[in-house]
Amino acid sequence: MKEAVSHIPAPRDGRDYDPEVLKQAVLEAVNALPAPQDGRDATALEVLPAIDDQKSFPRGTYATHLGGLWRAYEKTHGMRGWECLVDGVADIDVSMTDERLFSVVIRQSSGQCTEKTFSLPVMLYRGVFRAGETYHPG
Repeated sequence: MKEAVSHIPAPRDGRDYDPEVLKQAVLEAVNALPAPQDGRDATALEVLPAIDDQKSFPRGTYATHLGGLWRAYEKTHGMRGWECLVDGVADIDVSMTDERLFSVVIRQSSGQCTEKTFSLPVMLYRGVFRAGETYHPG
């Protein structure tokens, strides 16, 4: 390690850089940059009311689909090329799986599904009490 460090030349006192030369170098570098072009304003974006999977859309197209906001990140073919930016609720399904048990399935725009089940402790008429029969609270 000492040998490697010994090969490094000893620093010498230098002089300050001339501010005028620095200013000229910065001006030349800035002038060499390409001139900026006008872009699109976010308020000027058009959002299509739906995605027609039989059509092809160019990159940068925005659309609503299944309750969400989608953007084409490349030229689309069907649903290929679209990405979901803002996930929305596409569908809610409530089903009765037993006399007191219900299931709620929420499907989002991106396709993700969330399922929750719950039971209602309601009274169900079973007639007159009979010994040996199983009864659930409610």
